[in-house]
Amino acid sequence: MSVVRAGHYDAATVEAFFNPKVVAVIGASPDTLWSRQLLEGMGSHGFQGRVYVVNPSRSSVLGYTSFKSVADLPEKPDIAAVLLGAKHVPAMLEQVAATGCKAAYVLAAGFEQPEQLAALRAHAKKLGLIIIGPNCNGYINAGAGLHLWTGPINRPYRRGTVALLGQSSGVLGAMCCLTWDRGLGISFQISTGNQVNFALTDALNFLATNADTRVVVTYVEQFGDYPHFVEAVHKCRA
Repeated sequence: MSVVRAGHYDAATVEAFFNPKVVAVIGASPDTLWSRQLLEGMGSHGFQGRVYVVNPSRSSVLGYTSFKSVADLPEKPDIAAVLLGAKHVPAMLEQVAATGCKAAYVLAAGFEQPEQLAALRAHAKKLGLIIIGPNCNGYINAGAGLHLWTGPINRPYRRGTVALLGQSSGVLGAMCCLTWDRGLGISFQISTGNQVNFALTDALNFLATNADTRVVVTYVEQFGDYPHFVEAVHKCRA
């Protein structure tokens, strides 16, 4: 994972990031597992917001009407899940930002090299976007029924008070199974991947004051901004 100086986003920005009312899923296709896992999860966990799919080559995807472009959506998304390959991500983020949307989740790998990640970070800063990822499975807000998660979870999960946080999506998927096996429920599950501009410490600061969360379990591969991490731990302990 990449070391990144964690941003210090204001509480309202991060709250909107994790509690969107309108979600756009860009590049979703019935032919890909990550599309199925995200959209079927959104449909089965009780999300009360609106979900729009963008795929110019299809009229519908897994029961959702598909629009030809982000500009064709009937309303501005609060967050866009970008399920495209790495080479298409920068241009699509420009289209997302043009709608006034300020948040995105980027699935794609392909930004692992420092210069690639730095270029994406500069692009996101220019566009005014807060991004979770790239190279991760996204997040779950169980209380809101928001399954913005593209990876496999081999057990069900229920709403609870345990938040799962880490850079690695695979580790989090396994942790989610363990909570179910122990009869526990989750409040959030958040993977941060390569951390282009939203880091594990940002998520931990959010969870520290989240009313639905009583316990945070985090698997830390790199601290990044260590003082910010310590600040968040003190918030959690308080």
